[in-house]
Amino acid sequence: QGKLKEAISLTQQSIRKAPYHAYYHWLLSRAYLKQKLFEESIVPLKKHISLNPNLALAHTYLGGVYINLKRFDEAIAPLKEAADLANKKADEANKKIEILIDKYFIEGVEKIIIITGKGLGSKTSNNPYVSKDLSILKNSVPDYINANPKIKNKIKSISKAETKDGGEGAFYIFLKKL
Repeated sequence: QGKLKEAISLTQQSIRKAPYHAYYHWLLSRAYLKQKLFEESIVPLKKHISLNPNLALAHTYLGGVYINLKRFDEAIAPLKEAADLANKKADEANKKIEILIDKYFIEGVEKIIIITGKGLGSKTSNNPYVSKDLSILKNSVPDYINANPKIKNKIKSISKAETKDGGEGAFYIFLKKL
């Protein structure tokens, strides 16, 4: 508790020196959230979002704060924005994966390791605002491949990666020969 109060004080000093540094606002909001000071976390979360609008997690946290405060109508917009940002990132990732598959298929590469991370679920025991099942890329990339005959025809199989290659946060794509 004492360390969090010190962190808040130091972060507030940093914000006074560099008010347009989004990360300081993020840190301040996180320190408030760790103490369950939901009302206090709103201003730094909103400031962080205004400075760095593409971090879906910040929108998710803001929505979660509003839910904790039972301000459900206010939770809708940030949660919707978080979902839109996450879907946009998934679409971008899927398109990049398609380009990689085409490139490596032509080059004769047999195995590609796709590292998605575990998604936000890897840290959820400390985070009440994020679903344990949220690992958008881990699920969207194989779904995208299976729904796209152009790429699917180049793939022999897809399987979970070994621990040394990323385990739960990665998978293999085995390509067919040309």
